Amino acid sequence: MLIPRTIRPAPCAILSTMERQELIEKIKRLPADSVAEVEHFVDSLIRRESILDRKSLHEELANYAIQHAGTDVDLDQGESYE
Repeated sequence: MLIPRTIRPAPCAILSTMERQELIEKIKRLPADSVAEVEHFVDSLIRRESILDRKSLHEELANYAIQHAGTDVDLDQGESYE
């Protein structure tokens, strides 16, 4: 016999003020060690976003360099890296 899974709504990037307050209240009710775990998790999300931003920037710069190599807008035109 198959047990139906609970279907959760897709996470929403924008929380209403009331939803934010409810989340804060839930966190306040947690024991101290769980609050520390929540803080660690939030910090990991922030680091992940930062890494994704840097990776995206690196990819865009690399694509620009490939696209414009040897042209008038080549940023390091005439420089040698040997």
